[in-house]
Amino acid sequence: MKSREFVDPDLVIPDASKSDAGALKSSGSSSPSRAEIDARVEAARRQMLELRQQQDDLEREQKELEDLRRREEEFELGKSEMLEELGRAVASIEKEEYELNKQSSSLAEFRQSFQEHIVKLQEIRESEWHGDEVKARLAKAVATVEGARAELNRGRAQLTFLGEGPIRLEADAALRGAAATASGDARAFNFALELQRGFARSLPILILGAIALLLWLSHK
Repeated sequence: MKSREFVDPDLVIPDASKSDAGALKSSGSSSPSRAEIDARVEAARRQMLELRQQQDDLEREQKELEDLRRREEEFELGKSEMLEELGRAVASIEKEEYELNKQSSSLAEFRQSFQEHIVKLQEIRESEWHGDEVKARLAKAVATVEGARAELNRGRAQLTFLGEGPIRLEADAALRGAAATASGDARAFNFALELQRGFARSLPILILGAIALLLWLSHK
């Protein structure tokens, strides 16, 4: 009978081929299947899409908020500008309204005054002046024209739209010249009239003197 050899199990070197086969068997049993891998890939892809959608949503929301903030700033700036401009416009309108009301009363006053002077000037009938009344009527007419000129100058000083400045012009000298000429003409007219009147009063005496002279010559 053969004796069996005692072998210490701690000193036995394991078979490498058997160890590798066991490792392969163990690892083969823990690796995921193709379906699991595809499922994990699909889940990761969906998660990435969701994250990308969330990012897009956040970017769109950020853009909307920035646009809203910009519009609010524009609104506040526009509101401030309009309040300032409208306030200035109202102040200008109130000032202009006051000036217009003040000018309106002046317009009514000058319109009535000018119309009265027009009537006074139109009532002058220089063609109807005769004899001794020429000098007095001319002086009164010149005074009427001077009064109208003074009133027009006063109106032009207050109402700028009337245009030209005060009327002094050559008309003053012309009127004075006309007055002097008319006065001279009146004096000449009065002298001629007195001469005619004197001749008329002396005519009977001249006739009697002529008759007496003829009788004296006939008796000589």
